[in-house]
Amino acid sequence: TAINTLDVPRRELIEVRLSDNMARAEAIALSHQSMQLCNAGQSALLLLEDATGRGQALVQDKQSTVLAQGQAVRAEQLEHNSFLLQSAAIAVKVSKGRITSVYDRLADRELIETGRTAGLAIAEDYPPQFDNWETELYSPDTTEGIPFTNVRIAEAGPWRASLALEAKFGQSTVRMSIVLDALPATPLLGEKEARPLLRFDTQIDWWEKHRFLRFEVPTRLRSDSASFETQFGITKRPTTRN
Repeated sequence: TAINTLDVPRRELIEVRLSDNMARAEAIALSHQSMQLCNAGQSALLLLEDATGRGQALVQDKQSTVLAQGQAVRAEQLEHNSFLLQSAAIAVKVSKGRITSVYDRLADRELIETGRTAGLAIAEDYPPQFDNWETELYSPDTTEGIPFTNVRIAEAGPWRASLALEAKFGQSTVRMSIVLDALPATPLLGEKEARPLLRFDTQIDWWEKHRFLRFEVPTRLRSDSASFETQFGITKRPTTRN
């Protein structure tokens, strides 16, 4: 059982680590309840659901829960240094260390701008006084893309598929996981509108000075502003400048 802090119905996959300190009987029970074992069997992927939104999310029985037709996700290697993360709703292609395609299959459209790729980018940061605060206008003009030098399949599916990526530059290292779950991002939408959440889990060992690091996703979407959900609320910023 888990607490649902949102006042809406929720259905999510939760990863629980099967640690050495856990009682053997508890670890076996979690393994039997899990929809999928992750991290080479070191973690159990549990399905929790609060159908009413009243605050109590219960672990769903593996035997009585099945994936709907076409709902499964999978990761596969297409060729050398080319990988595909996909479901019936979305397909993400990583080639030569960059995200070259994010295709919305339900809307039948490519989301990445033609001729560009998504991924890490680094730029100069030499402010007059305060680092990481006073951004000079010329800084975006110094941006360089950083390819991931190591990409592998971490989870193949069917409930969770993910790619593990690593990039090194200067004295710093970035480790990222692109995770695609079989569940839609919200249970409140119908099947035709619902899409799974594409999650980027990132760890950064940062040793650089006077540098900006960001994750760029140049899209074909056209809008004067974009809204970002943060721990402080919804922030709206113009798309035409930083």
